Amino acid sequence: TFILSLRKHQEPQQLQLQQKPQQQQQPKAEKIANITCGFAQRIITPLLLQCFCHFHFIITNYFHVCRWRWQCRSLPLLLHRSLTVLILLSSLWHGTECFHGSVKFSANTVKTKYGLLRGIVVRSSPMVEAYLGIPYASPPVGSLRFMPPITPSTWKNVRNADRFSPVCPQTVPIPPNGPEALLEVPRARLAQLRRLLPLLSNQSEDCLYLNIYVPYENRRKRRSTSSNSMEHTHDPPNLLATVLLLHGESYEWNSGNPYDGSELSAHGNIVVVTINFRLGIFGFLKTGGKESAQGNFGLMDLVAGLHWLKENLPAFGGDPQRITLLGHSTGAALANILMVSPVASDLVQRAVLVSGSALSPWAIQKNPLFVKRRVAEQTGCHGDMLYDDLAPCLRTKTVAELLAVKIDHPRFLSGFAPFIDGTVISPNTDPIGELSLPLGSAIVSTSGIEFANFPKRDLIFCLTSVESYLDLSAQDLEFGFNETRRDRILRTFVRNNFHYHLNEIFAVLKVSRHKKTL
Repeated sequence: TFILSLRKHQEPQQLQLQQKPQQQQQPKAEKIANITCGFAQRIITPLLLQCFCHFHFIITNYFHVCRWRWQCRSLPLLLHRSLTVLILLSSLWHGTECFHGSVKFSANTVKTKYGLLRGIVVRSSPMVEAYLGIPYASPPVGSLRFMPPITPSTWKNVRNADRFSPVCPQTVPIPPNGPEALLEVPRARLAQLRRLLPLLSNQSEDCLYLNIYVPYENRRKRRSTSSNSMEHTHDPPNLLATVLLLHGESYEWNSGNPYDGSELSAHGNIVVVTINFRLGIFGFLKTGGKESAQGNFGLMDLVAGLHWLKENLPAFGGDPQRITLLGHSTGAALANILMVSPVASDLVQRAVLVSGSALSPWAIQKNPLFVKRRVAEQTGCHGDMLYDDLAPCLRTKTVAELLAVKIDHPRFLSGFAPFIDGTVISPNTDPIGELSLPLGSAIVSTSGIEFANFPKRDLIFCLTSVESYLDLSAQDLEFGFNETRRDRILRTFVRNNFHYHLNEIFAVLKVSRHKKTL
């Protein structure tokens, strides 16, 4: 939520707007749109600026991503491009606005491998075409629930890509009403959740869709040169770099739909893609036995989306050889995992990770069989958890019954989350896995992450100045807390995230914090 402006609230059938209403009347949809625009300006923009400041720090200190200094590959070109992109993104702070007025169909049609698409024009200056609700896999319903994604069906006529798909089934955390809510979350977070709720209300298991935003000017240039270039070259001319945004917040809720890729597409002259993938119990439950790789369906959805883009991006003017993953929080961890996954690493060239990575303590579920056992207990699906497949029983349950499953997990860690399955996240056999690594349980337990691949990809890490902001309440932020409560929070963090030298780590954290306050 730190870069792209939040899309104004629209139900799918309301996307094709009518004439602008009279000034004295302000429909409910327009009021919600104005509120959402305010959210983009008050919440997203400050985070963008904080992110920009930390990128500036990285650039001025000449950041390297490598194992040893003699192996370091200097990154001046990458950093220069990063700074350029961030300057473009920072300009959104001055120009971000929610588009109003009528939305019209594009005069262009795009021929994909599965059929023709017609998008809509979502900006007028500069013009951007949006292709919304494009299926990249078949609906994971019925016998396909808790199964890897399969290719989508073809269609004969021109498909109007003018509305968003439903979001994947999820339970959005709803704070209580009244002053009690501020005891749990910051004030700004409370406002954000309330604005997101209507954007995530239309849910369905049929949710494996993506949205593509394309600069119109590039399509015009391609048409003007294609008559000559395409006759003599294998690839179409003027293909643009592509950014695939992986939403964050949680492995259990959110969607790619609320993020308006038209701003970044227009100002960066790139193709921007947002995507929905299975979440929570539908996307990150290990349904098979101990030796089975069955699970991680949300990750498999993203791999399927990357394959779809590899096949069809040229039709939209995007370069399948220049795909950058952009993720924040859990989205950053997923992007990092995909970069080193044996089934997806060749589909991704670079990534930008903000406020998360595959090494974050919450990134990997270290005990997926424990989660499976809890799911079985709450759904009445009994059997041998070490060997039995839970999926057939779970397919008989309703969506509401599955969403009602709650996993009590330690603070600062995840319940439903990616796990080492030997396929998407494979065991590490590279010698670099034998290096002495920090003793955090996340790193000790994620030996399936192929660390050797990190230097082989262009990779940018970014942190903000408000990391872990959501772990505090409004009262904590406004009035602070005493040393006793601070130590209790630190002890919980150390106990849940480290296996060895707990007292020493706790002492170091206390001393470092004490020095900062002096």
